[in-house]
Amino acid sequence: MLILPYGFIKFIQDFFELKPFKYQRIYLFFQFFFILVFLIVQNPVFWYNFIGYWDIHLLAVIGYAIYVTILKFREQKRGSTIHLLALVYLLYSILKEILIERGYLNSPSSLETSFLVYLILMTLALRFQFLMMKRKLQNRYDRLKEADSLREKIFFYMDAMISGPLKLMKDKLSEYRESAQKTKDKNLVKEVIEVQSSIDNVMDDIIELSRLEVLKEVPFKEQVNFVSFINDVIPEDDITYSIKVNPETEILNSLDLINSVVVRLVDFPPFKEFNHNDLIITQDLKGNVHFRFLLFHSNSKVAQKLFNELSENYNQLTPIKVKWAIILEIVRLLGAKIDFKIIKKKYLKIDLGISAIVPVSELQPIKDSTAVGVLNQTAKKSEKEDWRVTLKRIWKFLKETEIKLPNFKKKK
Repeated sequence: MLILPYGFIKFIQDFFELKPFKYQRIYLFFQFFFILVFLIVQNPVFWYNFIGYWDIHLLAVIGYAIYVTILKFREQKRGSTIHLLALVYLLYSILKEILIERGYLNSPSSLETSFLVYLILMTLALRFQFLMMKRKLQNRYDRLKEADSLREKIFFYMDAMISGPLKLMKDKLSEYRESAQKTKDKNLVKEVIEVQSSIDNVMDDIIELSRLEVLKEVPFKEQVNFVSFINDVIPEDDITYSIKVNPETEILNSLDLINSVVVRLVDFPPFKEFNHNDLIITQDLKGNVHFRFLLFHSNSKVAQKLFNELSENYNQLTPIKVKWAIILEIVRLLGAKIDFKIIKKKYLKIDLGISAIVPVSELQPIKDSTAVGVLNQTAKKSEKEDWRVTLKRIWKFLKETEIKLPNFKKKK
């Protein structure tokens, strides 16, 4: 019993990973000194009186433990909440025991029960720590596994996509070495440079595709206003587009990936062959946002050929298929849906749908600005409008109203 307080302090320090406090060894020495005296002096009355005074210092031990635990609780240290509850009950039991021994309180002792409660709660806290440590190890193992998978995928794509260009470059260089007119053979050097440039572009796509394939979920999500965000994302010079989305719509997703998939769809190389590429950004009845690309080509075979290439499996990889595979992986990570089909044999329609957040009162199909105005007016007439909504609508009207002042200067 005499050595238990020091063991208790040591347990607290190990549990919260604390350094020993100053003069801690002196406290341990005194505990061993009392044990030595106990072996020499075997008088029950003496020791009964001694323990009556010795147990008062336990309040200081518990006070130290509570102080440390409160500090760790503020730092949100794992297990501090459970430990604080156990200490509070232990402190209550010790105070109660001191009052009972001095005759101030006539009540059964709770000391033995408090030790049992403390042990159970600390076992629970240690179990939680063990589970969290196991979870950390599992996460680290998963990351190592993802790294191995990433390496395998990169090597696979490199073998599939770069072996051909490297062999072609090797043949061109061999032909250049064997050529007698090295100074005049500039076209051969130009071809080698073009092959090397194509390898650089393919390598970037291979690394990006491999990185996306090993990701299981979006690493970081942000919530922003959709309309203001998408206006900054779309490259205006590369495509004609229109936005028919509720102004209060918000998205909660990876903004980098949404930016990436929109830009990659706009800059997708096969789309450059089409005569027209129009983008309409609209919403469905649930408020989800849809990017609807409508591509037109005068030759129906071009649209049909591209549709077949996008639909078929990747039995044989090409640079275009790698770029399309990157788009599909981003769609997967965003939790989005992508559909494409041929309309009237000349139009290729691609629909990318992404989840969005819209106020419940605003969930209605949006056709154009005039239709929205008519719907708002009918809603006002049919039901009484809340005063907050009325003030908001008036403020919006005043912001959008342009006031032109007359020119009072005399015309010369």
